[in-house]
Amino acid sequence: MKTKRIITFGCALAIAVTTVFFSREWLWEFQFHRAQQTPAVPAGRLHLPPCPGCNLIILSMDTLRADFARSAPNLEAIAKRSVDFTNAYTNAFYTTPSHMTLFTSLYPNRHQVTGRGIHVPRWPRTSESTEPLSERYVTLAEVLKRAGYKTHWYAPLNLKHLDRELGFARGFDKLSPTLFARPGRPGLALNGAAVKEALQERKPFFYFFHSYVTHLPYFLPGEGGEFPLLFGSRNLINNYFKMSERAVNLPSNCASLAVLDGCLRQPVAADSFLHDLGQFQLWAMEHVINGHNKFGSRQKENLRLAYADSVKAFDTQLGEMWRQLKTSGHDQDTIVILVSDHGEELFEHGHGSHSSFYQHTARVPFLLYHPKLQEPVKSTELVSLVDVMPTVTAVLKIPPPAQMQGRDLSGGVNPRPVFGFSLGNDYVNDGEWKLIRGPSGLEELYYLPTDPLEQQNLSGYHWPRIHNNLARLRSVLRKWEMEQSL
Repeated sequence: MKTKRIITFGCALAIAVTTVFFSREWLWEFQFHRAQQTPAVPAGRLHLPPCPGCNLIILSMDTLRADFARSAPNLEAIAKRSVDFTNAYTNAFYTTPSHMTLFTSLYPNRHQVTGRGIHVPRWPRTSESTEPLSERYVTLAEVLKRAGYKTHWYAPLNLKHLDRELGFARGFDKLSPTLFARPGRPGLALNGAAVKEALQERKPFFYFFHSYVTHLPYFLPGEGGEFPLLFGSRNLINNYFKMSERAVNLPSNCASLAVLDGCLRQPVAADSFLHDLGQFQLWAMEHVINGHNKFGSRQKENLRLAYADSVKAFDTQLGEMWRQLKTSGHDQDTIVILVSDHGEELFEHGHGSHSSFYQHTARVPFLLYHPKLQEPVKSTELVSLVDVMPTVTAVLKIPPPAQMQGRDLSGGVNPRPVFGFSLGNDYVNDGEWKLIRGPSGLEELYYLPTDPLEQQNLSGYHWPRIHNNLARLRSVLRKWEMEQSL
């Protein structure tokens, strides 16, 4: 009898251990089948009519997340008159390589313009590249200029992010460097006077506007609410002067809050100061509030509110730009592309800025306003920034350069994955499965239909369906990387 009880207990224990071991796979398989029962929304079949001779405006909104863009009323109003690519992704998680991809239709590990002295905390690999874009490649501005377009740059050119020496100024007839920031509100590229001046051009024009409104540092109105140290502009600036090692390198006329207004009228000093202030704010969020490496839920919510306030400020500027476009009559002959270079993490995966390929950084807003579009289109096709240049040249009927790695989206596209590379990190996303790989080779696998916030890393699971898709994405990523080195 005793032996029988021991055998029964052993069997029960074995069943329990087996159940615990495989329960996560079974639970995931249940979720997978549930997701399959909900049919995917078909992609809007896109057919953009040719628009030869149309003007072009590209508006790049730095650090704007796709989900926060949906709460911006002017942006949403434009989306209702445009092609809205709801499944658009970046190919790099920081400004320099992402914009060079936008301008060349080359992936970051092909054009290799990564920035000057970029360092991403927590990742062992950094980039110290100072090489400009190779002369064997051409930029969108160069292509349009050769086609007779007047090209004009309205964006910072003094920061290392968009340094003219890296090739960003190539092809532009006129450069109007804008300030990174002013006290309390970063980014002035979309002020009404600049837009009004730009729209007076008579010949076909290409204008590039870049706004830093939604980039660090983030401020709450007034004195910063519950956490003035972090989100009140005066408090944050005062603490920056007291605590930051970088502050000692500021020009003498920028070394105190009393003379800050005068300092910020000088583009180079202003750009450097606001960039460093944003990095100091990020450091303070990570290391000062609530102890080292902790960031409480209330502080996170205040960060989201401060970020949302910057999105609201950008949307106000966007509304003014659109009014100027309609007043000038150029809404009838101008293609407008609104896109972001990357999103922002807001401590949703432990990081405060943008240093990963999680969805909140990789997924971006992408709108294409076409004056001859009969009705708006909401397209769920999987697209990325590398596709912008081929689409523009196709719609404008301009011969495209042979270098382009993206696709023309104007006639609809066959499904294919999107890819990204930054500082030794890369990812591939086929619309359902997403593989992220860090510089050490550590892998994360997510099934987006049931886990859109990427909370359940499946890379260690044993279920055959998961294992097969992991192997497949590894192969796709490896093949893509080999193509970039050719």
